[in-house]
Amino acid sequence: MIKNKIYKIIFYAIKNGGKMKNKDDWKKLEIWADDRRREEIRKYGIDITKEQNTKKVELFSKTLNKTWDIVFRTVCILIFIIVIYLLSVYVKSFNELNRKLDVDIIREMKGRYSVEFVSDGQELDANGNGIYLLSNKENRNIKFSVIKKGQEIYDDYCDKSLKYCFDNWKSEYKSIFNVEEYTKENGLLSYTLYANANNFSEINKILDAYFDLKNGSEKYLTYGNIKIRDGEYVNNIFSNLSREEIENDVKRHYVIWHKDNNYNIDNISKEDIEKYYKPSSLNVYINGRIVKFGDMRSDLTSSYFVEKDSYGVSLYAILENINIETQRNEKDYIKSFVYNGKTYYNKLEGSIPKDVPKEYIIENVMLYVDDIERIFETKVKIDYQNRRMDIEIK
Repeated sequence: MIKNKIYKIIFYAIKNGGKMKNKDDWKKLEIWADDRRREEIRKYGIDITKEQNTKKVELFSKTLNKTWDIVFRTVCILIFIIVIYLLSVYVKSFNELNRKLDVDIIREMKGRYSVEFVSDGQELDANGNGIYLLSNKENRNIKFSVIKKGQEIYDDYCDKSLKYCFDNWKSEYKSIFNVEEYTKENGLLSYTLYANANNFSEINKILDAYFDLKNGSEKYLTYGNIKIRDGEYVNNIFSNLSREEIENDVKRHYVIWHKDNNYNIDNISKEDIEKYYKPSSLNVYINGRIVKFGDMRSDLTSSYFVEKDSYGVSLYAILENINIETQRNEKDYIKSFVYNGKTYYNKLEGSIPKDVPKEYIIENVMLYVDDIERIFETKVKIDYQNRRMDIEIK
């Protein structure tokens, strides 16, 4: 309000050639000027109405502006440097995390397939879940995906490697197989080869084709869905066993399924049925009683082992169901037993005295039919149709 009034007085004086209407106006103007001078002295510490002080104020103001400009620029530069540093630390940490996750997944896949892999990238969340892209280290054309979801890990390496090998397989046998290929809901590939065996005699030709594919794929075909089928019968024939073992196992499964289901059985000879009809498991009876074993006292079964072409029975189960002298170690495991005056030593559970004949040393607690017959001096009887094994031990 006072300022507005002073401005009016000055304007009136200028309008009248510098003449004031009365002395009170001059007095008010002088009071305003004194008040302004004191305010400037309080603010700047000097009287800026004086010419020499005005120059000092101007110099001070310029210096202050330059100083603030330098400070502002310096702060901005420091903030920029800090942001860049933090970003670099974050990127480095993120890359290090991804590298560690890649190493973990590669180690998991190597343990799963015994193959060396390299990373081709990933799409992950903060917890390391997502998709990892890998490829075979020795053949970068075999690329596949790994999906990690918590503790669960899924991949399509077998399918991708089988597809690669089949696509690059040049053979007259190729027409034997039909391809079933599709993408699963999770984005992984499903790739299966099927060979139709409407007759038992066709199995050998299918196996010829299978081994031609496997041998021509070098070491890239570690596993895959290569199946033989006849109507509702389907069985995966892929295996790392020998040709003889695979042939025996494939024919055995084929005969068992067709006989049990009475399906297309006329195309299998009686000789082949008698040779290959060997079920995967048999109930075990000792001296006419079914064998119970373990804390749950479950019925004991013997399992068929392809590589031995024989059935195996647990040594512990047999000894638990007959009354003979045994010696145990500190863990209460049987380390030796005596039968018919002969001492047999369990190699897995105790030291063996020197000069013990090899036939008295038990290398494996899984006893095969010929082991049972030799040790217990008996004859094992097998009824395949009723899935029963009988052992007589006196």
